[in-house]
Amino acid sequence: MLFAFILALTGILFGGLIAILSVYALIKEKRFVDNEGRVVELELPFFGKLKTNAAPIAVTFIGGGLIVFCLQQFGNSPNLTELVATVRIEQPHSVNMVALAVVSDEWDSVESWGNEEELEIKLTVPSNWKSYNGYLVPLGDPDVAPRFFNAGEKFKPTVVLSKNR
Repeated sequence: MLFAFILALTGILFGGLIAILSVYALIKEKRFVDNEGRVVELELPFFGKLKTNAAPIAVTFIGGGLIVFCLQQFGNSPNLTELVATVRIEQPHSVNMVALAVVSDEWDSVESWGNEEELEIKLTVPSNWKSYNGYLVPLGDPDVAPRFFNAGEKFKPTVVLSKNR
């Protein structure tokens, strides 16, 4: 997510620079004509040919298009689904909380633990992933080790936390 933000921000800065410099060139009234005195014809991708005697107008639209495209990237976010992990512990009184993290710190959850033998943890994750790798970290008892689990679309993980032997 950070990379996409930096990329979009860089695109906005470059688009703004292009637009500002082209407006400056337009103000200076620099006309572009070929050797025969005809107006320059620019070939723009996706737009076709653009005839203008002031090429900065075309460049302004290119910079503006870059800005609009990059601004649209800020609103993009993945579709989410709910991952449910069932956690069982042999001695519930020894663990106060369980932290669940899937792939990165953007997708994490911390659940308080009572005296239940089983706890269901729900976590919202991107729905376009084929499988999920996660870690369950029990807090409160140093003898209970963290557990790694793998989950997918068709099965829910059940993780048993037990004392280290």
